[in-house]
Amino acid sequence: MPAVKFVEFEWNHFNSKPEVIEYNLLDMIQKEKNIHDADVVLIDYYKDNCTACVMLGKALESIGPRLSINLTVIKVKMETVGTHFFQSVGLRTVPVLEHRALPGFTQQVSGYSTPNHLLEWIESLT
Repeated sequence: MPAVKFVEFEWNHFNSKPEVIEYNLLDMIQKEKNIHDADVVLIDYYKDNCTACVMLGKALESIGPRLSINLTVIKVKMETVGTHFFQSVGLRTVPVLEHRALPGFTQQVSGYSTPNHLLEWIESLT
């Protein structure tokens, strides 16, 4: 049965170089695909005090029963990794959902999206 799994990206080294954070994030994506059988892995870049981020999280939770795939959402909090990392990956706003299909190729959805729009976009990624 398809499922949505949320995983918090834990990072204890606030002043780390962006490339170190990026490497660990990419490693986490591969583990979710290879070990936990995720069909699609998304990165959810967010902030705690962001209303649109909370709404997007609830929209993602609500589509779980309607998905035909196993989805893992890796939640990356700006307060944990720092604004320097967010800027280094080209983020200007939150929330942003990002899908990395191949190295150097990403697809993003910025801001709040309705559950129906998210469902359509996520299903198209498989």
